Amino acid sequence: MTEYIAPGAFTYVTRSIASVLITPIFICAAYDPQGKDESTFRQYSAIWDTGATKTMVTQHVAKDCGLVPTAQSRVQGIFGVKTVNGYLVNIALPIQYPNRAQESIAIHHLSVLEAPALTNSLGQQAGQFA
Repeated sequence: MTEYIAPGAFTYVTRSIASVLITPIFICAAYDPQGKDESTFRQYSAIWDTGATKTMVTQHVAKDCGLVPTAQSRVQGIFGVKTVNGYLVNIALPIQYPNRAQESIAIHHLSVLEAPALTNSLGQQAGQFA
């Protein structure tokens, strides 16, 4: 993936009013991009919560990416108050410019917290979401 430093904003374009923002995201365990240990990025769907104060990943993503807990934190959300694991990850956000190949913006050593698994309208785990 090509690394690109963004000027500070993203634009999300839809053909109608969006009730939720969902975009592709690539996640892996944190590694030093200057070193030789490049973990394998896995693709998921990111749900953008503009009112959130923390970045979270589901238990499914943590297990799927082989993330190792680096801390624990007490959080409060729609699921109540819980103590959850914290992880360090690298993420890549794909960007598309007209008439150019797809590139990505990489963020290294991002601190994230584990969220309870998301469920879809049928009550099934939505494992494809970050």
